[in-house]
Amino acid sequence: MKRWMIVGAAALGLCPLLAAHAQPQPQASTPDAASAAMGLKAIDTDGNGAISRAEASAALHQQFAHLDANHDGVISEDEFVTARLAQFDAADTDGNGELTRAELRQRFLALRKH
Repeated sequence: MKRWMIVGAAALGLCPLLAAHAQPQPQASTPDAASAAMGLKAIDTDGNGAISRAEASAALHQQFAHLDANHDGVISEDEFVTARLAQFDAADTDGNGELTRAELRQRFLALRKH
């Protein structure tokens, strides 16, 4: 069960990229659409409203560098799990070991500010 939670948490790291790609021109009328729009803006560095291969590649390289804590060019299972559990803990604002939609949204918005 914990492994599936880790896999789910790992997928959170890709959510902004996937959501932005799936909805290139979202209506900001729902929280999910607003999150997708923010994800697009985070990756769309030239501001043209689309994610190019170069922008996606840059986002992936940035994520890889973050996960490769010892900078040896590979992401070990320990590095991956440590990074994802830290993200989970940061999002779990009430510390109950579970993430609500509101906690995920709050964490995503906080990350967008950086």
